[in-house]
Amino acid sequence: MKRILFYLMIILAPVACGRFGNREINGKQDQRIVCLSKHLTEMVFALGKGHNIVAVDLSSTYPDSAKLLKTVGYHRALSPESI
Repeated sequence: MKRILFYLMIILAPVACGRFGNREINGKQDQRIVCLSKHLTEMVFALGKGHNIVAVDLSSTYPDSAKLLKTVGYHRALSPESI
């Protein structure tokens, strides 16, 4: 019985893994970023993805374009509704 179960698992493992690997993923999907700390905001802008940021926390003041974005509150007192 153990041998049958072992062989069954060996046969079904690649089938189960291959089922999800055949989907194509489009890399050009819209991304919306909410930065919850100032150092993360600075890193995202430094990586050139600042145009994807939709909101920041109150401590995010650099670069100047981060000040123009919506705020979600202070990073230690966030509410799920604002995010």
